[in-house]
Amino acid sequence: MNACTGVCFGLMPQMAKSIFTLREPSWAAIDAFLLSARSQSFSYAEVSSTRGNMPSGYNIDHDRIALGAGKDAFDRAVSALRS
Repeated sequence: MNACTGVCFGLMPQMAKSIFTLREPSWAAIDAFLLSARSQSFSYAEVSSTRGNMPSGYNIDHDRIALGAGKDAFDRAVSALRS
């Protein structure tokens, strides 16, 4: 069973299941994905590294920008993603 109900991307190689959709997944699809993910390990060794000092070789990016607020900004973002 594939957890994707819409156009999907971002496959996790160890699971061969999608984790992103452009449409809202059903609760059954979410439950199936979470159930299949429980037995999987992380795809990287640095699990929980953000709780302390970052391992060498990582670029710590703290840049943030507000793109907008409210329903109008959200609707514009949805429209941009769908175009």
